[in-house]
Amino acid sequence: MCSLFCSIRASEAASESALPHTSPSRDCLSTSTIIHSHPRFPRWDTLQGLCTYLRQIMSTSAALAGLGVGDAAARPAAAALRWVWRDGCGMLGGMAFSAGVGPAFDAETKKWRMFADAINDLGLIITAVSVLLPARWFYPAYILSNVLFSFCGVAAGATRASLNSHFALCRNEADIAAKEGAQETAITLLGLLIGTVASNGLQRIEKEYPWLPIAWFLGLTVLHVVFNYLAMKALRMRSLNSQRLQLIAEHYLETGRIASVADVNSRESLFGWAPLNPLILVGADLRTLSDLGRAQLLADAEAAAAAASSVSAGGKKAGGPARKWLFTKGARRKGCCVVMLEGATGEDVVKAVFYGCAAMRRERVGAREAESFFVSLDSFSEWQAREGMLVRDLGWRVALEKKAE
Repeated sequence: MCSLFCSIRASEAASESALPHTSPSRDCLSTSTIIHSHPRFPRWDTLQGLCTYLRQIMSTSAALAGLGVGDAAARPAAAALRWVWRDGCGMLGGMAFSAGVGPAFDAETKKWRMFADAINDLGLIITAVSVLLPARWFYPAYILSNVLFSFCGVAAGATRASLNSHFALCRNEADIAAKEGAQETAITLLGLLIGTVASNGLQRIEKEYPWLPIAWFLGLTVLHVVFNYLAMKALRMRSLNSQRLQLIAEHYLETGRIASVADVNSRESLFGWAPLNPLILVGADLRTLSDLGRAQLLADAEAAAAAASSVSAGGKKAGGPARKWLFTKGARRKGCCVVMLEGATGEDVVKAVFYGCAAMRRERVGAREAESFFVSLDSFSEWQAREGMLVRDLGWRVALEKKAE
């Protein structure tokens, strides 16, 4: 009986240290709901983490051998100086990377998480093979791998914060972050333990099978990429980035209904904009438009003005609400542009994307249909149509001047 009680207490302690706490007094979803909404993500995320840590022992041993560990003629001061310069270059690379890419992390969490793991794999490969290079090439390769690790650290940290916010259904971001750190620590310890046993076993048979460590490392790398891809595909993000919003708009035009979170996330591409051709760019700069694009823009402006000022027989405007966007095709080789007018809001951006999707499908819609689409999307509880708006907006706004009578 005592052993059963101790087993239950140990299970409860492990659960409390790894899973977020949910209070009955909070109006939120439970931990079981989080797991049910992402049933496969924890499994694939754990496996991809294990693959990373299983390879770290091999890459670290290669780096230490290149720095002179085990070489009686090597000078500790020289190795320490190389280590310092390696860290400095990594810090500079991380600062430059975060400055150039920072705004995209929230909108494209899945893609940048894939990028972080892919760039980490590349860094591990370079570190592992650097010891095989000529002596003069070892240190540049060593520095390059650390710069790649810094890129991974920036992207992984930013996307981890975005995912923690996504999972924080009770506004408990701090608790989610703490438990995510505990899970990461547990996976790290397990990976290091298995990696140590595997490394010792590989060293014993390395002379007889010299290709086996390389096959082990490359096999784990392939598995890491596959597991990470499956983990990202299992996520069901409720925020609206450019790709998800365009997929929702296209589904609405085809069926008249708002697509579910599961359906859109399953169709979302992690390697570019393959499902979306062409891409609709919001908030374009007039100076980037071609002559054809400007001509189409002026024609659309005149049509919008005529629709807004049209009067029905009863004396009321028949064109519906005035729209805050202008659409042009032929402005870019691989996409079309939506020019936002002065005073446009996030709601107008959603309507503009819908209008752009309809125009590219050669369907006639107006501001009234775009308003109906936004109302349907806003009332669909699965999507965060307002607080989760992450559509890429280039930020340019245009003011139209009225012609003198």
